Amino acid sequence: MKVNLADRPALGVAHAAGDAHEYINHLPAAGSRSFPVGTILVKTMKSERRTPAAGAGGRAPAGGTDVFAMVKRGAGYNAKGSPGWEWFELRPRADKSLGIVWRGINPPDGEGYGRDATGGCNSCHQQALKNDYVHALTLSEI
Repeated sequence: MKVNLADRPALGVAHAAGDAHEYINHLPAAGSRSFPVGTILVKTMKSERRTPAAGAGGRAPAGGTDVFAMVKRGAGYNAKGSPGWEWFELRPRADKSLGIVWRGINPPDGEGYGRDATGGCNSCHQQALKNDYVHALTLSEI
């Protein structure tokens, strides 16, 4: 299922408003209070992603698409953050597949979250506690 997020408010610099979409692998049962283990949410949005500059020590704007995912693992995973959820940043490859940039309970040291170099997934998603830590697709809409 694909949800157009263009008309929804921006959620900080990591998930800006604009040309953004979210995909879910399967919807929970109507009336659910949480997303089931195995739920995969993928968010894509146009970006000014920065890539290594040729011959330079810095990074140059490349444009493209930022891809983030959250996967409901359950079993006590991420218990001190957004319980049950694992976060991912993915990067499109030349062959159109996606590679994992990082995964875990927060971005690793030295990696930012989208365009937010200081933020982490848990601090933002904890604001959506009543919706099982998911902002864009609310359980009440299902």
